[in-house]
Amino acid sequence: NLFMQATSAIFTDVNNDGLQDLYLINSLNLVSSKLYINNRGKPFEEFSVSFSPEPELPIANSSLVDFDNDGRAELLLVLRDKKELRLNLYTPEEDKPFQFNLISPDFLKLPLRTHQLNFSDIDRNGLTDIIASVYLTEEQKKGYADVYLNHLYGRTFSQDNTIRKLSSGWNTNLITADFNGDDISDYYFAFRWKTDIILLSSGEEFMTDSAFHDGKLPYNTLAAVSFDKDNDGDLDLILSSEEEFLTLLENKGGRFYKNHSPLPGSPLSVNPASVKSVHFRTADFNNDGWLDLLINYGFDTSYQNILFMNDKKGGFEDLSEFVGIRYPFTPKSVIADIDDDGDIDILGYGQSGNYLWINTLDNRKFIRVRIETSESNKGAYNTKIYLYSAGHSGDKKFLLGYRETGSDANVLGAGNEAVIHFGLEEITAADIIVRFPSGRIVKKYNIPAGTIVTVNETGLVTSVLYLIPPVLLDFFTNSETYLYASSILLAAFILYFGMNQIKRKYRTDELTVIVILAVNISVYWISLFLTSRFDGVFKYYSAAGFLTASILLPHLLFLRLYGRKISGIRPELLYDKLLEHHFKFFHGEWAANNLNGILLFAKNLKQNPENKKEIEERFFGKISLFRELTMESVSEIILLHKETEPDDPDLSGLEKSADTLVTATGEILHSLKDEEIHTRLEIVTAEIPRLKNYLQKLRFKTFLHFSTPLIPFLEKLTGEFRESNPGIEISLEVKSETVKQINVLIKPAEFTVILDNLFRNSAAALGGCNKKNIWVSVERRTPKIIMEFRDNGHGISDEIQQKIFERGFSGHNSTGTGLADSRSTLLKYGGRLYMKESLPFQNTTFVIELNESHKDAKPDSADR
Repeated sequence: NLFMQATSAIFTDVNNDGLQDLYLINSLNLVSSKLYINNRGKPFEEFSVSFSPEPELPIANSSLVDFDNDGRAELLLVLRDKKELRLNLYTPEEDKPFQFNLISPDFLKLPLRTHQLNFSDIDRNGLTDIIASVYLTEEQKKGYADVYLNHLYGRTFSQDNTIRKLSSGWNTNLITADFNGDDISDYYFAFRWKTDIILLSSGEEFMTDSAFHDGKLPYNTLAAVSFDKDNDGDLDLILSSEEEFLTLLENKGGRFYKNHSPLPGSPLSVNPASVKSVHFRTADFNNDGWLDLLINYGFDTSYQNILFMNDKKGGFEDLSEFVGIRYPFTPKSVIADIDDDGDIDILGYGQSGNYLWINTLDNRKFIRVRIETSESNKGAYNTKIYLYSAGHSGDKKFLLGYRETGSDANVLGAGNEAVIHFGLEEITAADIIVRFPSGRIVKKYNIPAGTIVTVNETGLVTSVLYLIPPVLLDFFTNSETYLYASSILLAAFILYFGMNQIKRKYRTDELTVIVILAVNISVYWISLFLTSRFDGVFKYYSAAGFLTASILLPHLLFLRLYGRKISGIRPELLYDKLLEHHFKFFHGEWAANNLNGILLFAKNLKQNPENKKEIEERFFGKISLFRELTMESVSEIILLHKETEPDDPDLSGLEKSADTLVTATGEILHSLKDEEIHTRLEIVTAEIPRLKNYLQKLRFKTFLHFSTPLIPFLEKLTGEFRESNPGIEISLEVKSETVKQINVLIKPAEFTVILDNLFRNSAAALGGCNKKNIWVSVERRTPKIIMEFRDNGHGISDEIQQKIFERGFSGHNSTGTGLADSRSTLLKYGGRLYMKESLPFQNTTFVIELNESHKDAKPDSADR
């Protein structure tokens, strides 16, 4: 997807099926991030990744990290604010790895120009720490590196600036690895405009690099990677700088020697100063037992991907064209055995698009190692894996390969698969030694080629014991624990109070009390289970609500048995029902049409037409409909008005008119003589207009309870919003003078909520715009009042326009109910809310249609 601009690509096995799935995290929310589920032998299954709540800031980078040692990695999002980076931690839902919930908002804030984050267990307490490498300070001075030590399983981090002074410079790359074989992590710092340094740690202090390398380290370095190039059991370095495109530092027993000749076999003849971006990846792509080098690089005028195959003689051979990966260029890459065939595949990603290169080597000359830690950090960072010829474990002469996890990861967000891959060439079996950061050593013998082996740091029982502290801490520090506890306490109170009332008030026997208690306890726990997957407070307290309803049922039953009455409907709800019935009568049209049809046929029959029999049949059908359905609606209106305004003379007139019509129509249906029918037709033709008039007047009076003076109300509300948002220019245009005197059919409070929601949405859409305008216009288009609400904000995409009125859908950090509720409210009053158009930064228009209300109820000419 060329529009995605993925800032991070992370391989991980989300469903534990042994296949590597892929997260592509997008920098902006305009195009959602993606999860691609790897299905064996089938295409990837695509899911849109959602965050709850959605980040309000651009995603600068991301990574999967297990800070709390619970065995489930969380997604670390690095959000870019104006002056800093904010680190937020999201956890995936158990059965929905594409839905993430925020668990640690802004748990760390770092300088804006933090160039890189590394993960390692610096203080060796079994928890993953963070090393933040800053390129430039806020004061535009040289950067530095600080360590953030993990305490209480990710609950708190403390800043350690021990290496800040030593790492001062324009940091471009940081490698955390053991360079001298003492099982303690060291640092390699690459700098712009300064010579690189190596900090070797003794565990208590750091030694500078001067005694540990041959001559000066490179200057003006852009990128670096460490890996065992020559299979001698220590980590070498390859760097790219503006002085020399590729520099090899060979590690000989903890001492680095610069290879002064160009890399053998390298065809590159470029001006190093023209290099703009470099990204390294290392893997054994051809399963010959030697690590190869993948480079994504960009020059002033061209971009290429290069695959240097290790020639086993100290150099590399450029096989990019031969294997077909030189183009299209991608700024970054990640590697994994995607198709589980025993060779390493490549995913390139970035602003130029995302591309997948499948390795078709397909031989069985490999051993793959999964690392499972318990005492050490869960990311297994800085774990050492040694591969020996079978039967020669520990003999350096028979060393086939060496890896240190995390030593080659030089870009945050580029998440290689966690499985360690060794090519074997002609070797048929091998021994493995794994040295964990805790100091534990685990050995596996005679592993046949083509095998994926899991190496556990400890046994099953011990590994479970190591899980207990983080699980207990999570339980007691998790807000859910206390929410569920409060829900259970609330349920206990409801049960005690409810059962006590049933027992004392209605003198029920013990067996009845036990049965009711058992049923209600079951209702509570079943409800708690069924709502556990819901979001928000509802999932914790809805079960208590169901319990309340369940315990009220026997109360209501006993109340009925004891002859007690339930109180009536509140007055404000009566008016709502009246409004609903009046709308159904006039705006639903069938009832009003029935009255108009009776009136029309009655007038025709009075003239004794030639097709009298045909008209009579249709007339009698209209009368039957009137008596069965229309009068039912009229009776409901009468009953409701009796509850609200029982002494209203118009109500009395409506009752009389309705009774007269019922009597007259009943007599017509009973086949009276022609003269008598003619008399009844006179009554019907005179009475129907009166009935409609009384209904109309009562409707106007009902509307008075839902009436808002439009223009004064808009002037007041726009004025208040203008005061609270001085950066937004708000204009109100009244397109016809008659509108100024109009009242609209809606309650002021409900109208306020609708307009406030539109104002707030516009204000959010205007964020970041230089010129911010909101235009409100009102005009009369009989029979409606039309109000247009426009802004020149970011606009709304076609995809979002299809969902914007759906309940629960939110384009930014909100409840997702505002527009849905507004449309529902307007529908109640016979109005509408819809989007007219959206042109980004020009014109996004919402239209509100309202019915006209009345300042006072006036009879029409049909009155008596």
